[in-house]
Amino acid sequence: MYLFVMKSVNYTEFRKNLASYLDEVENDRVPMIITRSNGRRSVVISYDDYMENEATIHLMSSQENIRVIEEAISELESGGGIEVEI
Repeated sequence: MYLFVMKSVNYTEFRKNLASYLDEVENDRVPMIITRSNGRRSVVISYDDYMENEATIHLMSSQENIRVIEEAISELESGGGIEVEI
């Protein structure tokens, strides 16, 4: 089971401690919800997490890519595949 953790902070607090909150998001790689006084919310994530999400969205946007990935997972789960050192 995967537990998804997000920190939440109001806009005023975020603005007062902008540098430290951005460091926290980057160093801990945990998204942060910023809540404004009107109730609207935004999420701040690290650049690396953003790029990983974009890559995943791209890969999963093609039915052929999904099929190839699922096939590879099935092969690995049944003991197939080869181990390579990277």
